[in-house]
Amino acid sequence: MPSRTSKKINLPITKSSASEEEVDLAEILCAIEGVSGAVVGTEQTSAEITLDPNKTTIPTLVKTIEGSGYKTD
Repeated sequence: MPSRTSKKINLPITKSSASEEEVDLAEILCAIEGVSGAVVGTEQTSAEITLDPNKTTIPTLVKTIEGSGYKTD
């Protein structure tokens, strides 16, 4: 359940052409401490993430996304 300090962000994403492996990006993002929810669009062009900014940062999310075979715009 999101805390009172939670906020939602929407990050545009694209699949990296170098990545062949399919990953569950929402599951990977939810494993980050401070992330209480993540929804990746069916076309995988955006990720809506609910986070506690006191526990994680946008650069941490971007690093995780890019490490999972996606790019953020």
